[in-house]
Amino acid sequence: MREFESPYLAHGTSTTLLLVLTLLGLGLILAALAKMWIHRQAAGLARVAAEGANRLQPGHVVLRGVVATAHGGPAMRVRVEQTGRQRRRKGSTYHTWTESSRDVSVERFELVLEDGTRVAVEPGDDVHLVDALQEERRSGPTTRTMLAELSNGEQAFVEGTLSRKAGGSSAQTRGEGYRDGGYTWTLTRPERGPMLICTESLEGRHERRERFWRNGAIVAIGMFAIAQALAGMLLWPILLHGVSCEAEVSLLDQYVTRGRHGARHHHYVVEADVTRCRGAEELVGAHVSDEIGGWIWESLDEGDLVPFVVMRGDPSVHEFGRESGIRPTTLVMPLSFALFALVAGWGLHRRSLAWYEQKTIVHTGNGPL
Repeated sequence: MREFESPYLAHGTSTTLLLVLTLLGLGLILAALAKMWIHRQAAGLARVAAEGANRLQPGHVVLRGVVATAHGGPAMRVRVEQTGRQRRRKGSTYHTWTESSRDVSVERFELVLEDGTRVAVEPGDDVHLVDALQEERRSGPTTRTMLAELSNGEQAFVEGTLSRKAGGSSAQTRGEGYRDGGYTWTLTRPERGPMLICTESLEGRHERRERFWRNGAIVAIGMFAIAQALAGMLLWPILLHGVSCEAEVSLLDQYVTRGRHGARHHHYVVEADVTRCRGAEELVGAHVSDEIGGWIWESLDEGDLVPFVVMRGDPSVHEFGRESGIRPTTLVMPLSFALFALVAGWGLHRRSLAWYEQKTIVHTGNGPL
């Protein structure tokens, strides 16, 4: 009776990868739920502001007021140059306008609230103008300029972090109620994400984002549950309850199958009877079998002792190897499924972004340019 001496590797890397995928799935679900909660809270703040109740308290706020600039010009302007292209598909004409350049100008301004309080708004570089892009002019048959701007005297909703700062610049000293005992109300970008400025209520924008992340969380939870159900039936039992055993080879078998295109696939099977288990002698005598690599199969003879991992309480669940693990081939389907889900989710997320959140703005439509 010869003991199998080849250094058969347990599938530790594949097992670790399964655990990483599980934790990644949980992380994505939690991230989607967190995004949903953030937008729900922001929608509530925007709703309060739309109803005319500005809350001057430090922290994350949405304020409604009238834009006041020092020079009377726009507080923010976004100008996008686009190049058009016309195509035909299946007998119909459609076109695309693709961004070629973008110019964003923004400056500090005051937001005059309904009660006359003046709040200094410091947008910084990370700011989004939540407004529609309008065509300003066409400079050629395939070039055009799109424009969105925040004008002086226009009502606006601004979302950011409100704080009280000592003093104020010379441009901030106009108007009563603007300063309070040497302190100035100042609105800057939020701790999470960019500052949002909109000429209409931000409630709708946050409600749309909340629905997107809520639906994403529901889909992610469903996919995670299906994956874990499959893993619960196929993978986790042997990982959690597998016992290292030694078995005597009773039969070595091989057979050939043909693929869809006639390719020949060789299969090598080892059958054995358990002779010893660590801490689970009730498994002794169980008949086990598994498909193994050809190089291992060729090195074995009947009567050799080989390692098997057998599930405590259910010997029908077992696998060849010194420690419980997962074959790399077993993870092909879960990995493909996870990759497809990530790519599809990322694509849906990109499509859900508004123009001001996109790195490259592309407009499509039917008909000629």
